Amino acid sequence: MLVSEDINPPEIVAHIPMLCDEKKIPYMYIKKQDELGAACGLGVGCATVAIVNAGKGKSAVEELASKIASLR
Repeated sequence: MLVSEDINPPEIVAHIPMLCDEKKIPYMYIKKQDELGAACGLGVGCATVAIVNAGKGKSAVEELASKIASLR
């Protein structure tokens, strides 16, 4: 799970880290919502990103999730 830091009001995403911890989902913050949206191919910013079905990229997603988890 990727969460934008610059969401206003911050209450929009304040519950996300608690839910991720509860469900043992690795997460990290991204400084700007516009950068997160662009990384997803969107023309607008976004508050959060979750990969629900990695398809053929499953091993890459698992590796990234492991790295994110190790940073915490």
